[in-house]
Amino acid sequence: MVDALAAAGASLRVVNTSPGALRKGLSYHARRMSLHLLKAVPALLGARGGLVYSVVEPGAGMAYNFLILLLARLRGLRIVLHHHSALYTRTFDPRFDWLSRIAGRDALHVALDEFMARDLKANYPSLAHITVALNASYVDDPAREERSERPLTCGFMSNLSREKGLDTFLDCLRSARKAGLDLRAILAGPAASREAEKMVADAQAEFGDGLTVLGPVSGTSKQEFFRSIDVFLFPSRYRVEGQPLVILEAMSYGVPVVASRQGYCAELVGDAGASAPISEFETVASEFLIRCYNDTKYRQAIGAAARARFEMLKREADIQKSDLVSEICSSGEHQLANA
Repeated sequence: MVDALAAAGASLRVVNTSPGALRKGLSYHARRMSLHLLKAVPALLGARGGLVYSVVEPGAGMAYNFLILLLARLRGLRIVLHHHSALYTRTFDPRFDWLSRIAGRDALHVALDEFMARDLKANYPSLAHITVALNASYVDDPAREERSERPLTCGFMSNLSREKGLDTFLDCLRSARKAGLDLRAILAGPAASREAEKMVADAQAEFGDGLTVLGPVSGTSKQEFFRSIDVFLFPSRYRVEGQPLVILEAMSYGVPVVASRQGYCAELVGDAGASAPISEFETVASEFLIRCYNDTKYRQAIGAAARARFEMLKREADIQKSDLVSEICSSGEHQLANA
């Protein structure tokens, strides 16, 4: 969004309040608060007209939004809130209800899809301006390549943790082995805890050459990950899941997805794979893997469906982003504090 707004001629001031760490604790929040006080607060107090564009933090992190929006209203700034979490959109959250009232009826709310927009309106009837901007606009469109012959390979990429479904992914591999599948697996991403590090080490010892562990990936190594897998498993139980980019990235490479019904994952996958409650994920994923293993034509067809769905979402998202940028910039030059 920063790049799109800059290209449209907006005058931007970007404030990065990320503490740059995965593991939360006192030091994490101390750094976040110091960044807000030393960067975001001066930027807002010094703003003369324009707007503040911010994501909404889920859970306790919403306290930072209260600080930002109170100052924005004090300075008379327009407010745009981009929603990335289903934690407070699926069900009513009194904290967000208060935050939305502070933002005011003129605030523009950006939802990830029409399902999130519907939930926001149903749970918070006072929201007057809701628009949709799919995340597919922020995912590159990779060149198509023919897939090489190989044993069926599934993959999982995330900040590796039990919350993100690392344990369930490994259980799926065990189920596939019991079913007699010559299944290979690739695991990518940083371990988010010592528990996750131990789970990965134990899995390497258990599966041997059947499991490849890449660690953190980006750029060409991430591209190679998606080109090396045939099915992407995403068994997340993460409370604040919204519309994960990694699902869209998998589909962009023609890789079908089996996702948990957390956040808006199921709506994102659509007909490009399968979805299930986390309690049934292992069963549904195993059945999907067995079908892909035994039916080459189905594997090719569902891969083509994944790519086609990504292309459709990408076209729609690019139009939505363009419309959103036009709406934000409609009243001329702006200052932007992105907290």
